[in-house]
Amino acid sequence: MNNLTSSQDSFTQSDGSADGSADGTADESGAERPVDRRGILRFGGGAVLAGATAALMGSSAAGAVSATGPLRYGVNNAAGPVATGLTSTNAKVGLHVKNAGLGNAILGEARSGDGGGFGVVGTGVDGAGVVGGTYGDGPGVRAHAQPGAGGSALEALTFEPDNASATVLAFQNGTGHGVYSQIGNQANPNGAVFGRTVGTGHAVLASVVNANNGAAVVVGAGGPSSGQRRPTGAVQQ
Repeated sequence: MNNLTSSQDSFTQSDGSADGSADGTADESGAERPVDRRGILRFGGGAVLAGATAALMGSSAAGAVSATGPLRYGVNNAAGPVATGLTSTNAKVGLHVKNAGLGNAILGEARSGDGGGFGVVGTGVDGAGVVGGTYGDGPGVRAHAQPGAGGSALEALTFEPDNASATVLAFQNGTGHGVYSQIGNQANPNGAVFGRTVGTGHAVLASVVNANNGAAVVVGAGGPSSGQRRPTGAVQQ
């Protein structure tokens, strides 16, 4: 199995080459859109500080109770500038919130004007920081950028230079695609999948490991197409 790695030098798609020309993605006009470096660094700091925040919550929560009174149900509680914490030693779950209505079980919202906070932050030691699952036809985790937003719907980052694991890992045990990418804007000139590296490996790597699989490693089709159109070209291994 090949491990695909990257460095922090690729935080922007518009780094520029030695002669000053850009070597990132570009539309037909040559314009390029940089990755949000400030957001990436802020995310990294938020992940590091999340553990410290959790550790400090215990002492902060005590002040919240004495300053604002006990927690009340069925109303909006105001803690002011003081954090509210919950500490548990339960072997299964520390807090269980269930909503039998049509709304969300938990809503996290950060309203900082400079974007310095996150709606939800989860940290894990050996285990995953955040896990989402589904028992129905909906996705286990959904990310979306609202109309008017300029950020990515989903961003995954690996900061440890010696981490050889894939930044995004998709495992499919069913009959669907491992990863599916689609552009719905007919005026968008960019590719549905873009790979870029500043290292010494391939920007895009494809491999077929099933000895009984006679299919091409990479298949491409051009022109108007639908999900039922048969590919017209192939690149053999």
